[in-house]
Amino acid sequence: RRRRVQAQRREAQREQREQAAKAEFQRHVEAAATAAATSAAAATTKHANRQRTRRQEHQFDELQRMFDGIQSDQSDHNAPSATATKKKKKRKSEAAMTYVPPVSRHSNRQKIHNAIKFTCLSGQTELITSDREQALYELKFTPGDNFLILLRRRRVLKFRALYVVDLRGQQAARLFGTGPNIIKKDDVAQFFKYDSAGRQFRELTLTSFSATTDAVTLRSKSGKK
Repeated sequence: RRRRVQAQRREAQREQREQAAKAEFQRHVEAAATAAATSAAAATTKHANRQRTRRQEHQFDELQRMFDGIQSDQSDHNAPSATATKKKKKRKSEAAMTYVPPVSRHSNRQKIHNAIKFTCLSGQTELITSDREQALYELKFTPGDNFLILLRRRRVLKFRALYVVDLRGQQAARLFGTGPNIIKKDDVAQFFKYDSAGRQFRELTLTSFSATTDAVTLRSKSGKK
């Protein structure tokens, strides 16, 4: 009887060791699976960030070429001919130089950030959240001091697109959203500034882009381009 009890005890201990070994093996398998999933997710995120960075750099290059072209056109237009130079010298004492005010370094980046986050794209649906994150990303990493929001005016003002503004050239280039690639001052129907305290847009009595312009709506023909 004693031998039978000892044999049963040894058998129970063997089963316990087997169960412990199986549990340890299962833990190793689960840990390996978790590590593989984490590694795959990190690789996917890294690839997505790399693709976004490349797209952003390409867009920056296009914006820089556009603004360089604007400045080049203005330089060619303003370059005096030989005849004009002679005439200018003759009447230098009585002619007055046209003063061009410097572009303000005031930036409305933070106001545009607040307008997008708290007013234009403040919803919590998946689509709105995605648009808000993309718009804020473009706003954060795009060089420049002046930005504006293109609004669609129906019953209420709705977000259409985000633009970076060239005050000297009096035009804006699209960064994100749906709308014309370029907006010129003659395309604009209404100019607005954003009231951060009231979280609403207020119409301005302007006829051109300025440092206080935070949003615009387009004339009907321009909005269809």
